Amino acid sequence: QNYPPGVLPPGYRDDAMTQTAPAKVVRGRRVDRAGAPSSKRRERGLAIAMVLPAVVIVAGVYAYPAVATAVYSFARLDVATFGIERFVGLSHYLSAIQDPAFLSITLRTTYFGIALTVTTIVFSFLIALLLNQDFRGRGIVRVVVLLPWAVPPIVGGVLWVQMFHAEFGFINGLIRAFGGAGDIIWLGRPDLALHAV
Repeated sequence: QNYPPGVLPPGYRDDAMTQTAPAKVVRGRRVDRAGAPSSKRRERGLAIAMVLPAVVIVAGVYAYPAVATAVYSFARLDVATFGIERFVGLSHYLSAIQDPAFLSITLRTTYFGIALTVTTIVFSFLIALLLNQDFRGRGIVRVVVLLPWAVPPIVGGVLWVQMFHAEFGFINGLIRAFGGAGDIIWLGRPDLALHAV
């Protein structure tokens, strides 16, 4: 039976048609049949609202200091107020490059970065392989391995300094327990401090 346009047959649910009808454009906005903004637009707005606080925090914690540091590197600062006295261009960079210690500092920093990256990747991969095995107590080992993530970096730094303490540290105590001298000054010797860190 044919019905005129806009007239629905008896018993036909209009809400089903409203929910499945494609969105149309009204005054430059996509709306569904009921006139509400389309679901994709609502989802996009919700996604932006959920991500925006994290973006603001990251911008404040990372982006602003990075930009400020770049600007400060071209200026002479008043150390008391961190105000810029005047811009000096590339003079800071030129004086750093002309410093006699520049080459050794650069090589030491490069060595530290490569050593840290390689050891982190190797140990992380080996620990991941170990935790992927099926053995008794695997859950406890996983908790112990993941526990440092919950410790703030400053607390972790203090703990490691105490572990490397020359007299009372855990590492020298372990060496003494196995019959060694156990009097190594880990953080006071140039040949050991970099590797201890």
